[in-house]
Amino acid sequence: MKRALGMTKDEYKFQSGGTPTTQGVPQDDELTNGFICNTDDLQQGVEPDHERRQREAAWADENARHEEELAARRFALQELSPTIIALGRRLEQIRSVELERYRKKLGALEPFQREEVEALTRGILNKILHDPVCELKAHAGAPEQHVLAQLVRRIFGVD
Repeated sequence: MKRALGMTKDEYKFQSGGTPTTQGVPQDDELTNGFICNTDDLQQGVEPDHERRQREAAWADENARHEEELAARRFALQELSPTIIALGRRLEQIRSVELERYRKKLGALEPFQREEVEALTRGILNKILHDPVCELKAHAGAPEQHVLAQLVRRIFGVD
């Protein structure tokens, strides 16, 4: 009679008739460096591990979705960068031209006064830029992103 070494008592071999038997299962004194457990013990160990793996898989899926959303938003913001940069350049061009026109009317300014006028006009420019840029960024990745960018470019005369 052959024995199936490594089998526990609770593991069964089925005879040809389908009835369980412990034939070939080693006795307690024959087991060395091993342990015996029944399938209920195994199930208790597997269930918590399975639940933990399911939680980890759900977390990984959520994390992957979040990363995809961030990547899409970064891409959308990169698409908007040329519009934002062109808008800033256009307004800076207007600011510079208008300052140059008014330099004669302002007369001779001290260097610190000239710096103050520059700072004042740049501050105004930044206030004007703030809302359109915020709107563009808020709609980054949205279906209306391109229409909004075209509208801003048209309104401010950006090529």
